[in-house]
Amino acid sequence: MPNAGSRLRFTWLGAPLVVLLSACAIATIPPPDAAEVARLEAAHQRDPNSPSTALALASAYRLTGRADEALPLLEEARAENPGDARVLLLLGTLREEQGDLDDALEAYRAYLEVEKRGRWPTEVARRIRLLQRKVMVAEAKRLVAQEAELADTEPQPGTVAVYPFLYRGNDPRLEPLGRALADLLTTDLSQTERLRVLERSRVQLLLDEMSLSQEGYVDPATAARSGRLLQAEHVVQGSLTGSGEDVELLATVMDVRSAESTGRVEERDALRRLFDAQRRLAIGIYERLGIQLTQAELDRIGQPPTQSLDALLAYGSALEAEDRGDFGAAAELYRQAARLDPNFDAANQRAMQAAAMNRAQELPTQAITVAVVTAVVERTTPLLPDIGPPLPPEKPPAVEAFDIGPFGGLGILDIILSRPGAP
Repeated sequence: MPNAGSRLRFTWLGAPLVVLLSACAIATIPPPDAAEVARLEAAHQRDPNSPSTALALASAYRLTGRADEALPLLEEARAENPGDARVLLLLGTLREEQGDLDDALEAYRAYLEVEKRGRWPTEVARRIRLLQRKVMVAEAKRLVAQEAELADTEPQPGTVAVYPFLYRGNDPRLEPLGRALADLLTTDLSQTERLRVLERSRVQLLLDEMSLSQEGYVDPATAARSGRLLQAEHVVQGSLTGSGEDVELLATVMDVRSAESTGRVEERDALRRLFDAQRRLAIGIYERLGIQLTQAELDRIGQPPTQSLDALLAYGSALEAEDRGDFGAAAELYRQAARLDPNFDAANQRAMQAAAMNRAQELPTQAITVAVVTAVVERTTPLLPDIGPPLPPEKPPAVEAFDIGPFGGLGILDIILSRPGAP
């Protein structure tokens, strides 16, 4: 493997191409000059139905900042060869950079239908998860911006949103329980098909976009306002009071249409029996919602993911970090929760998810573009002999340099883009 900072020469369709690899920059590719772009454009005019020519020209446009011209070429290439992973991946990055998140997700998912081997599909799957969160953030912004228009929107029957609990005690160490309890209740209220419980992170993103103070979490007016935006029929608001010995849980079920409470549930117990109190609280909320549980549903409720209060506190802190977009810190806190209780499966799972989100967040779309364009250069030059001399037959050793950064020990051309169906 070359040392960090070494220069490795490829050919951009007959012209020198330098890829610089370093510890701080995954890769950079100098854009082709105007003459090289003109030669590609001429080749595309001569053979407009060639997906490889279209892809090569789209790559050149992408590197010269002409993304708007690259997109129709990529769509043409995709129409001619829907299974070309290079086209799908470059299309996804361009859509993402332009803020067309839904279209980017569609292209990335199509890529995963084609390319299933190697490390790169794993990176794309992580990117999809990150984009899904970005879509939720964008949706929260849209809802708040259109609040006046959505004021009369009818809620979806049976839909419930659980807000983070407000901690009212004097022990700051217990504050993370607010989000942890909301997470536990979201799980407990999902144990019947008669309710549709909104994803906790979606609810939190909206509350954050509304710039609510923590007191807003228990404000009836806030419940009605945000509940309408979420199209929730009911909102569960709660508070937690206690110290090192005892704890008191209070939950209010708000009817979004009437902006009035349908009832309160209060539970008090020793802090060490918090999980028992939380189970009773969940059952009381079901009663306020008018749902009589079956025995099977009762048996599923209040099965705490951990019996360790310290592990739950670390888990709550991880939720807070995740909500503010600090996925690296969230992953470490989830791991801490799992170390405190090795049987805390939810913490283990979310640690992996947060780590994946962190890796995706740190991987710029430029790195994906470099991978695609490098593959395009290697594979399209022999198909366009009139534009420049063919590449040398030996694959340059540069490929191995990508065990820097998030690609692990796999070479970039091995990670990405073997031809569809290739072994």
